[in-house]
Amino acid sequence: MTTTGRVGDLSEEQLNALDSFRSSMEDILRPEHDDYFCLRWLRARKFNTTDAVQMLRTSLQWRKQVGAESLIDDYEPHELDMTKEGCPVWIIPFGHMDIKRHVLLCEKSEFIKYVVKLMEISEQDMKDQTEELGKKIETHSIIFDMDNFTMKQVAWKPAVDMMTQLVKVFEDNYPERLKKTYIINAPAFFPMAYAMIKPF
Repeated sequence: MTTTGRVGDLSEEQLNALDSFRSSMEDILRPEHDDYFCLRWLRARKFNTTDAVQMLRTSLQWRKQVGAESLIDDYEPHELDMTKEGCPVWIIPFGHMDIKRHVLLCEKSEFIKYVVKLMEISEQDMKDQTEELGKKIETHSIIFDMDNFTMKQVAWKPAVDMMTQLVKVFEDNYPERLKKTYIINAPAFFPMAYAMIKPF
């Protein structure tokens, strides 16, 4: 029988992988790193304990390098858009973003740090929702509003490179966080544009 690999729905093999993961990470794991946390990394690596351990250790080193812990020192609870399950929803007005301008006017590292800050805010939002609703909230959804979107926004290679790096940051350091992605107000040529960036 197929299991989801989530808390309460684990095979014996997956339970053993979870125990092995915890043993391998006991020098790093903190009390707040519950089974939900550990299983996200294991699912991201198809329950290969060695790969999951390496993924998390690499991510923790990255977090120190970018100062992720301190990026939301000024965080304050705020009103959220939510799904009916209580998961945070982010609305990104992608079509109105001048990606080329962002790339030209700021260091790549600073732009990435800004996006990381948004991710850290979403992490805190999920913690707040978990406490408020009394159930575990561990995913969020993203709505990309493509109104005013033009081909120029993805046809410029430095912009594509930037988006590629952002996706890698997301996949490497926030595994299993994305519940669903929605595209709204997409122009007729969007499928062609999507085909250009889909490889990343």
